[in-house]
Amino acid sequence: AKVVIKPSDGASMPIEITRETFNEICRDLIERVSNLCTNVLSQSGDLSWKDIDRIILAGGSTRMPMIIDFLQEISGKEIQTN
Repeated sequence: AKVVIKPSDGASMPIEITRETFNEICRDLIERVSNLCTNVLSQSGDLSWKDIDRIILAGGSTRMPMIIDFLQEISGKEIQTN
């Protein structure tokens, strides 16, 4: 994708970024999602992924394919994006 960056001096600079680069830049987001899921399941008592019927995504980062892929991987559930 082509992205336009506007530094504080006001000059815009278009750059091209690959999905791999974007995923690397956002890798810490996966760590935060993983920690959040682990904490929620831990605090729920006896729940595990097998007890969850459906995962409903909310929020902007849930539109990122890397987040959807990660949640499907750790949950073993198919996530509907529509």
